[in-house]
Formats: sequence, C-alpha cells, structure tokens
Amino acid sequence: MADGTASWTYRFDLADTAAALDVKLDVANNYKIEVSKDKASWTTEATAPADIHDASNRATVELDLSAYLAGNPDKTVYVRFGDASPADGWGASLFGVGVNEDVPAAADRQLLTAGRQLNAGQFLAAPSGGYNVTLQSDGNLVLYSGPNPAGNTGVVWQSGATGPAGAYFAIMQSDGNFVVYKGTGPSDNQGYLWSTGTGGSGACYFSVEDDGKIYVHQGSDPDHETGVVWSRP
Repeated sequence: MADGTASWTYRFDLADTAAALDVKLDVANNYKIEVSKDKASWTTEATAPADIHDASNRATVELDLSAYLAGNPDKTVYVRFGDASPADGWGASLFGVGVNEDVPAAADRQLLTAGRQLNAGQFLAAPSGGYNVTLQSDGNLVLYSGPNPAGNTGVVWQSGATGPAGAYFAIMQSDGNFVVYKGTGPSDNQGYLWSTGTGGSGACYFSVEDDGKIYVHQGSDPDHETGVVWSRP
C-alpha cells in the first residue's frame, strides 16, 4: 500500500527494436499512476475517479505506453504508482503489475478500433489535448475538457449510466456498437451497462476529437472512414 508520499516506481527496459508497450496494474483505492521516460518529467496517465478507501473499486488498469518509446533510444519507461490523496491517511493499493510488448505499434490513444477497449480509470485524449473521455469506476463514460482526468476543467457530456464501483470496460465491438460492460474484459463480461446503440453499422471506430465531441465513425480506422454514425454532445 502506498500512503502519503510513498510510491513504487517500476522500470521497464525494452529491446532496441520495441515499438509497443502495454502495462496492466491491478489497483484499488485512490490511486495515481504516472509515467516517464527519463524520471525527470512525469505525466499522469490514470487516477481513481473517486476517493475510495475500501478497495471496492479494485480493477485492472491497462495503459498503452507505446508513445513513450518514440524518441526514446534507450527504450526505457518508468511507471510510478502512488496515493492521489496523500493527506487523508488512507493509501492506494497495488496488487500486481504485468507487461506486454506485443500490442499493436500504432496504438493510438485518441481512438479505439474494433476489439480495443478502455478499462475503468483509463481515458482517450483528443489530438490537441483539449478534451478527454474517461471510463469511471462506476461505469459512467464522461467527456471532460482538459488533457486527462487529473487535469480536467469540467464535464462536457456523460452517459449517466452508473453501477456499483468496481471493474468496467468499454469496447468498440465488431458490429459497430460501442458498449460499456461490467467486468475487466470480454472474458470477464458481467453484464451490459450502456451503449451507443450503433450495432449493425459494421466496422467502426470510437474517437474523441478537438471539437469537443466523441464519435463513432464508420470505417475500420481514420484512413477508411466513410461517415459518422453517432456523436455526442
């Protein structure tokens, strides 16, 4: 447990040819996860959406850190786990860490193509960093202004669908529907919570864009986009 100013820092030294890095952390309570490629400049990549103290929000947070390998000849990435509310006397809990170097190299944090997902505590950011869409630990999908959940400057839109705090995932399905389920992934699907209602649209991708909207676009990716099937707000 990391409480107060205590934290754990993990160093990942990858092969010189590495182009992708995916890290999974089994976490609970009011956590903060920061990432750096030089241990000098840190970026907050995930935070608990609420100040939980009883581990009821335990979930696996999956971070696509491929962007930290660009312009990084050493291919070294640091992940720091700590307490997001150090003054309250409670600590963030970390139960395990896993790493996978075999994720797709073009893992764009601005969009999700078919089969890709967000887990509770993860977010997508607009290209300019002016907006982010976050899946909260209660399953609510929220569009914020600001570059990330920790730096948000207000709610722009939200699905309004919530459940008990815990594990949720939002997945861009192959039928064109973007769906939030309870659970950690397709193999742990514990039930439907919310969707865009765009099933039957064929190959689609989900994105957050600089105009402050989230979209389901028809097409397998931006290079094959043929139209918009859903957007908010």
